[in-house]
Amino acid sequence: MNVLIYDPLPMGNEYCTRMFLQPFYLYLRNNSINVSMINDLSQAKGSHVVLLTDHLSEARIDQLKNSGNKIIGINVIDSSHISIAISHAKNLALVDCMFMISGIQLVNKDTDFTIDSDFKLIPYEKQFLAPHDWAIYSKMRDGGQLHSLPYVPWIPITDPKVIEPWGRRSQKAILRGGGHSRRFITALFLMLVDRLDPNSGFVLNPYFADDMAPQFRYCGTCVGEYKIDKRALYIPGRTATGCNSPARIGNASEWSMENLGHWNNRCPRSFFWMAEQFMKRYGKIDMQIVEKMLNARWLTPQEHMDMLGHILFSSDLKWIHSIYQPQRFWEAAAAGCINVLPQRTASQSYFPITTPGQHYLLFDESMNTLDEDFRISEPEYNDMAKQTRELFDKWIQPTVYAINTNLMTYMLGHMTNV
Repeated sequence: MNVLIYDPLPMGNEYCTRMFLQPFYLYLRNNSINVSMINDLSQAKGSHVVLLTDHLSEARIDQLKNSGNKIIGINVIDSSHISIAISHAKNLALVDCMFMISGIQLVNKDTDFTIDSDFKLIPYEKQFLAPHDWAIYSKMRDGGQLHSLPYVPWIPITDPKVIEPWGRRSQKAILRGGGHSRRFITALFLMLVDRLDPNSGFVLNPYFADDMAPQFRYCGTCVGEYKIDKRALYIPGRTATGCNSPARIGNASEWSMENLGHWNNRCPRSFFWMAEQFMKRYGKIDMQIVEKMLNARWLTPQEHMDMLGHILFSSDLKWIHSIYQPQRFWEAAAAGCINVLPQRTASQSYFPITTPGQHYLLFDESMNTLDEDFRISEPEYNDMAKQTRELFDKWIQPTVYAINTNLMTYMLGHMTNV
């Protein structure tokens, strides 16, 4: 087998290059497989061509296949969709093998939710793909052309200095990351049932920085206040006139939360307003904790792992059809911290194979049973923590290369079979 890896500069996706293409090249070379890096696809003839799916197009698929090649794509787009570059390509099914850095969708319709003006969660059916595209996706999945790969952490995970047993852990859940509206809403509901660990937080400070890209930087009003106060302050009932927060109008009936994606990573006033509306329907929550969460800082890798070694649960909720088992899934697994993920997680298949109830727990996205969903007995915890750690050691923890050698052997096996 002759393997050609196409990865021209500038990098199409730095994560794909550093975590998959470069180590895979070294792995193949060290295992006496004829492999070369190329910058020109016209050189590819009668070979297995490995490349980022963003570099493909309808014309390139035809070109590569007409030259007798096998096409091996690596798809990295933070969701279970196929790269927009080829998602509607008429010849998409000619891609021989596609590694998806995500789960692989098992059903075409999932349940998502919006929020009405009274902050009531309204479920609705969300379609993954149009029927024609779903038919192609399903055929490729069932035909063995689509294969899940884990979203392995960029930085090798170090063990916590202390990994506490079940009885000495905080019996609560930690949510950390960027300012995604669904993640924040989940935290508010967990606060209601006293299941949110106080180490939870949403890192927003990069969006105040002068060097942040203008389309992402917070508005001048919020940036100016942040430079004076050194943090985002909660002031009850504060209006947002002149602020680019979606909550800027002054009339709650005009503030639509129908599309929660519009609220992601907006000015902190959006989240403070959201918490105020939440309290009107569900009751009081501690706004000092909310303010603390919205002023979280990035932790060092060791700080993060040490923290997880003392907490029972890790949780998250992002947009539908996203990567439901991101890097933080494996960080938690390494620390004996049990993942409790939304029900929609079960609508995707993952590699390494993980099963709800065996490797992680699910919570009901109606938010009605969180107190029960975030419970586990000591024997169940010990078994689940052991099994997820074994998966981590076998498939995620790197040794010789930037990613796990077993994982690359798995990739090579699928390539060899096409």
